[in-house]
Amino acid sequence: YDWQGGTGLSADNNDRSAELYHDGERVLRELYISYRKPWLDFKIGKQQLAWGKMDGQFIDIVNAMDRREFVQLESDDYEIRRLPTWMANSTIYFGNNTLQFLYVFDFEQDRLPSIHSPWASPFLSEVSTDIITRSTRPEAENFSDHEYGIRFDRTAGALTYGFVYMYAWDKNPVNRIIGTSLANGNRVLQLESKHERIHHLGFTADYATTFSGLPVVGSLPTVFRVETLYSNGVRIIDSQKQNSARTGELLSDGLSTHDTVRAAIAIELALPNRTTFMFQPSWYQTLNHKEGLGPGFGGGFNDEWSFIPVLYLTRPFAFSKDRLTVDLTLYPLISGSDTGWGGIKTKLGVSFKFSNFVKGRLTLNRYDSGDTTDFYGQYDKWDNIGWEFSYEF
Repeated sequence: YDWQGGTGLSADNNDRSAELYHDGERVLRELYISYRKPWLDFKIGKQQLAWGKMDGQFIDIVNAMDRREFVQLESDDYEIRRLPTWMANSTIYFGNNTLQFLYVFDFEQDRLPSIHSPWASPFLSEVSTDIITRSTRPEAENFSDHEYGIRFDRTAGALTYGFVYMYAWDKNPVNRIIGTSLANGNRVLQLESKHERIHHLGFTADYATTFSGLPVVGSLPTVFRVETLYSNGVRIIDSQKQNSARTGELLSDGLSTHDTVRAAIAIELALPNRTTFMFQPSWYQTLNHKEGLGPGFGGGFNDEWSFIPVLYLTRPFAFSKDRLTVDLTLYPLISGSDTGWGGIKTKLGVSFKFSNFVKGRLTLNRYDSGDTTDFYGQYDKWDNIGWEFSYEF
């Protein structure tokens, strides 16, 4: 980020953690010991585990993520943005079934954009009259702070389905009121930034089939996919309770507890000329929503619900011997019941394989329409071009 030298961008100077890689914790992606038998796969060490397959992360809840470019974070980035975590991971195989157990003993939290970093929201306040203590993190030394997960999967012909449960921490802390005090004659809040426990229960399924004898396309290989996650006990900042605490009318922790649901259905089509088309309607909702709630894990984006019908199209070109590939992804956003249209994000990518090991890519990201206070609308001046050059062996 410090290559940019943009006006007002000073996060790297203030905190080196704003850089992508600067210590062994980030450079060392995975380090584990593995023991395998035909019926068992056991790993202990630093790992990243992808439970979900969809753009938007629905049951992909095990590892934290580097979300400092959160508006630009897509499934192509998950592998490098996922933060590996120290855990024990065992999978038992029996018949057409698998049963997986997770024991996460070293909590890792999301990395979010800080003030004066390139992707910080322009609406983040630089100063606050409230008194905020440092974040209280779950500790590896405390057995009660560890996380647990279980997953069951079954294959039945072309259908694969599974269930997941995880007793986890919210990867992002929330500011809990622990008291009030007077500053210059005004009542201010004493806040403790703390991670809260969440119960996650999810479902996933994949079904592959081929439709034959269709006009124009003939045979059409198709994959249907669904993922949904129900989260119980999400703690969300409640501005009405905070305002009551500021006036001295009511002293509470300033939070409300709600359940959230996020789900997606994907239809992926293998069209002629090696063209792939995918449509993925995605839904995020906070149950029992009320006015004054902030964002919370799995819920709507600063509203009761949000809907993102993702569209994806990619095609290689024969004249380049399939070395040249173009892909287009659209992310329109609608939220309710207050926000309405929230803008659209467009990603256009061009990739070229120079060899079996060397690949280059150019990506154009645009943020169009929506109000300046909307999720995408606030970044309408942040259109950018990115380049990548990778050597994989």
